[in-house]
Amino acid sequence: MDNTILRKGGLLINMKMKGSLTIEAALLMPFVLATMIILIYLAFYLHDQAVLTSCAYEAAIMGSHEQSEDEIEQVIEEKIKELTTNRLLGTIDVKNQINVDNKVIMIRFEGNFKLSGMQMIHGLISPNDMPVIAEASVNIIKPIEFIRNCRVIEQLKEKMEE
Repeated sequence: MDNTILRKGGLLINMKMKGSLTIEAALLMPFVLATMIILIYLAFYLHDQAVLTSCAYEAAIMGSHEQSEDEIEQVIEEKIKELTTNRLLGTIDVKNQINVDNKVIMIRFEGNFKLSGMQMIHGLISPNDMPVIAEASVNIIKPIEFIRNCRVIEQLKEKMEE
């Protein structure tokens, strides 16, 4: 290594220059960058999971206000198309499943999260695509019946107070 004399504030300083820090940084940087990339992809995955869950709940709630099963499914399908268009960052092949009973609406999304261009990291995290699954279930609201029942309860309460 080379001895260098520097002048700082009138003092002479004897300093040895080493290259070991450069080599250590060069060995460490791929791991740091890989960790950052994994964290970014994890954030994308969690974003898509949250978006699909939110879309499932919003579509189910919008459908719960309708009267007939055909209207419910039609409203839900329209809402799903509206909500999921151009909002997912890495999830592809999203399929939805809608189940409508007399009292409950259940929506389930299933898709695959692709790690595009990151085959080495993709192999470390998961050998297959990472599945994204989101579910929501909401009780069907029949506002007319609900209001009528509330009024009956109020009338019963008034009679009991007399």
